[in-house]
Amino acid sequence: MLGKKFGKLTVVRQEGVTHRNKMWYCACECGGNTTTTTTHLRSGHTKSCGCTRGESRKRHGHAGVKGHTATYTAWSAMWNRCTNANAKQWKDWGGRGIRVCDRWLKFENFLEDMGERPSPKHSLDRKNNDGNYEPGNCRWATKAQQSSNTRRLRLIEFRGETRSLTDWSKHLGLNLQTLSHRLNTMGLSVEEAFTLPKGRWPSDVKAPFGETIKFEG
Repeated sequence: MLGKKFGKLTVVRQEGVTHRNKMWYCACECGGNTTTTTTHLRSGHTKSCGCTRGESRKRHGHAGVKGHTATYTAWSAMWNRCTNANAKQWKDWGGRGIRVCDRWLKFENFLEDMGERPSPKHSLDRKNNDGNYEPGNCRWATKAQQSSNTRRLRLIEFRGETRSLTDWSKHLGLNLQTLSHRLNTMGLSVEEAFTLPKGRWPSDVKAPFGETIKFEG
């Protein structure tokens, strides 16, 4: 890598390693410098010290001297937590292997695929929490939607087989909310929650006020 040129950058020296990805100190044609990864250099994500960003900002209009739009900020934050080992959120994203697809190296492509953030209540969410940031696995979602998504993707082992709670609901023919209530509110074991007949209350748990509890299947 030493001495190689990528865009306006020339690799000067290695600056360490982050998550098996070497970091390189690079000199820019404009006289500036930057430190970036092998992946970003070879993919074309980083081509300068930042001096060419003004041209990109003019094209999409989401970033400028006076500030960035919420959509651009979400895109930038996504990259930061997946590629910056010094970011506070690194361990939960890049640190455990979550990546951003090559197509979204460019903000314009991300904007084309995702559209603008619908409202201040929405943020970027992955449908599969163990999947990467890529078209088909991302959406703009509210906190309530994200919370629901996390619960439904909970992996549960039952009788030697592992499925998400949503898949178990379909497989067992039981309402998803019923299963979630049995596990999270009633505190039943997986065996009890999955085998208790519809509309039945476990014998060792007393119903409140002596009433008969009916679950909708």
